[in-house]
Amino acid sequence: GMTLDEAMLSLRHFRWDSDALSEMFFDDPDGVRTRVGISECKNDKPGSESSPLCGICFCESPAHIGLSCRGHGYCEDCWSNYVSLAVEEGKGCLDLRCPAPKCRERLRPTQVRKLCVRPELVHRYDRFLLDSFVEESPERKWCPGVSCNLACSPCEGSAVQCDCGMAWCFECSEDEHQ
Repeated sequence: GMTLDEAMLSLRHFRWDSDALSEMFFDDPDGVRTRVGISECKNDKPGSESSPLCGICFCESPAHIGLSCRGHGYCEDCWSNYVSLAVEEGKGCLDLRCPAPKCRERLRPTQVRKLCVRPELVHRYDRFLLDSFVEESPERKWCPGVSCNLACSPCEGSAVQCDCGMAWCFECSEDEHQ
């Protein structure tokens, strides 16, 4: 099985195609986990590390947070700075991994939300996830209607009728073709 966070990361890796993910996961669950960057862990909370030193600032910190990867751990301040800066910089925050060199372990969305230092960064991260769901899927697009912020999927052929009233072509995002 997978946690909700692991399923979200896996679906994003498979461009939100649940059929492709299911097929690949049931054929080779360990291979999928490796490709996505999610180790199978016993719980979905970052664990405490045995080393008392942060792997970034080398301080001794009682709040030492690690991922389920290889026991890499960092203090809460370094994690918060790492995550918050990534969210401020843009959509690349959706692909955050453990900062240890050559480690491919992905940060789970729940971990990113907990480590953001300001509520507006959590909102920004969640918006990036929503944008990813629409923009990375071949089955969804944002409606091109003025001031419309709805995502749509075609019902028949390539014609789309958005709830905002806009009729448009899913293929080219222009007015509906006659």
